Amino acid sequence: METSVSSPRVNVLDTVDVTVRLKGDGWALRPDPIDVVLVMDRSGSMSRDSPTSRISSAKKAAKTFVSYMDPTRDRIGLVPYSTDASCTIKLTDEHSRVNSTIDNLKASGWTATRKALYIAIQEMVARKNPDAVHAVILMSDGEYNYYGDPLARGTEIYDHVWQKTQNNYTGLSVPESGQQNMALYAAENGIRLYMISFSDDIAEGSATWETMDTLAEVTGGKHSHAATGDDLARIYIEIAGILKTEAGVNTAMCLDFGTIRVNDEDRVGSEIFTYVPATTIESWIEDETGRHTIIPRYTRDDTPNWTASSPNLSFDIGTIRLGQTWEATFRLRTLAGGNANVFGSGSIITFNDGAAELDLPVTLITAVPDLTDTGLGYGALHLTNPRYTCPEPVQNVLTTAWDITYTGFGTVTETVEYSGDGGLSWIRFDTLTADNTTTGGTAALLVRNLPPGEYRIRVRASADDAPYIQPLEFPPIQVGEREKAYIRIS
Repeated sequence: METSVSSPRVNVLDTVDVTVRLKGDGWALRPDPIDVVLVMDRSGSMSRDSPTSRISSAKKAAKTFVSYMDPTRDRIGLVPYSTDASCTIKLTDEHSRVNSTIDNLKASGWTATRKALYIAIQEMVARKNPDAVHAVILMSDGEYNYYGDPLARGTEIYDHVWQKTQNNYTGLSVPESGQQNMALYAAENGIRLYMISFSDDIAEGSATWETMDTLAEVTGGKHSHAATGDDLARIYIEIAGILKTEAGVNTAMCLDFGTIRVNDEDRVGSEIFTYVPATTIESWIEDETGRHTIIPRYTRDDTPNWTASSPNLSFDIGTIRLGQTWEATFRLRTLAGGNANVFGSGSIITFNDGAAELDLPVTLITAVPDLTDTGLGYGALHLTNPRYTCPEPVQNVLTTAWDITYTGFGTVTETVEYSGDGGLSWIRFDTLTADNTTTGGTAALLVRNLPPGEYRIRVRASADDAPYIQPLEFPPIQVGEREKAYIRIS
C-alpha cells in the first residue's frame, strides 16, 4: 500500500490531490498459507561451473526462497534427487532445518526427475492442508534419464536404469493408471508444478525443456529458465511472490476524516479539510507484456459521504490479485493551517472478508497562510541539473548529483527516491539537509542486489519558508545488463 499527495506543502484554502494505491504484490497483504515442496537436482552435473558450482548456486537460491516464506503459517518439504529420490524433509514449519539440510547436499549420480516429482506429489497428498496453496518447485540442470518420462508417454516398464532421455517410463504406485503422468497426478490433486531449467545444458526445444513446459502448463504453474546462479535466485523469489496468489480478497477501504491529527493534537476533521468533487478510480495489471486495464479510469462524486458530522470516503475494492494495482485519487481543500495527517485514526483497509486489516500510513500535509499576502519572508528554492556520475549500465553503485538554489533562512530537507516500475511507486533511499550556502547535492544507491532493468531517480525538496516545488526527476538509467534478444532458427 502506498499513499501520496500532489503537494506536501500548500497554502490554506488551496486544494491537494491525495492518492491511495494498493498493489497486489503478495507481500504486504496476507494471502493463504503455503505448502511447498522443493525438489532439487543434485546429480553429478551440478558440480560443474567455476568458480561457483551449480550446486552452490542452487543451495543459495533455494535458501533465499525459504527466507521469503513465513514459518508461522507456511510449510516447506525437501526432495533432493540424483539417481534416486526421497523426501528428506517432510512438510514442516521448521525452516531452519530445511536450510541446514540444503547446506549438506552433495552432487553425484544421474537424474531421476520422474521419481523426484512422484515423491514430492505423494508428500503433498499425504500431508495436504486444505486451506493452503499447494506447489512443487523442481530445479534441474540436465536432461531427465533414470525412471524415464515424467509424462509417461511411452511404454510402462518396471526397470528404471536409463542413462538417456526417453518416452518409456518406470511404473509407480498411483491410485489411477492415468496418473502415471506426473502432470495429471499433480493437477488432479490441486498441486501446481513450477519447473526451473538451470544452465544451458537444458536447451530450448529439447525433450526436457518441452516436458517442463507441459508439466507447468497442465498444473497452472510456470516453467522458467535460469542460465546463471543470479537468474536462479531471481526466479525462486518470483515464484515465492506468485504463490502468494491473491493479495486481498473482498478488500474494502474506509477513509475516516472525523478526527484529524494536526500539530500533534486531535482536531475536528470538518474544520481541517473539505471534500472537492470528484474521485477518480482505476485498476490495472502491468507485466512483461505491458499494461492491462482491469477497471477503466472513471470518476465519481463522493459528496453524499462527506458530511460535517461524519466526513468519510468508502471504497468496495473487491479482490486484488498478484500484479494488480488499484488506485483512487480524491481532492481535499485545506481549511486551517498546521502539519496535518490526512487520514483520521478510524481509516482502515480490510481484506480476506474482514479477517485481516491494515491501517493507513501517516501522510502529512503542511498548510500555511498565503505568505505572499502576509508579507512574511518567502525564500526561493530550486533544484536543477540532474545528472548521473556513474557509467551505464550500472552494476554496483548508482551515483547521482544535482544543483540547488535556496535563498531562505531555514533548512531544506531533500528526499532521494528510486523507482523500478516506471515511476508507479517510489522508494526512499537517502535524506539530506541543505541551507542557503549549499549549491548542490549527491546521493548513492547500492544496486547490485536489485533486479536488472530501467530505473528512475527523483529528489523532493522542501523548506518552511519556501513554496512547494515539483520533484526533480532524472532520466531513466539501466541497472544491470539488458535482456538479450535471440532469433530462433529452425
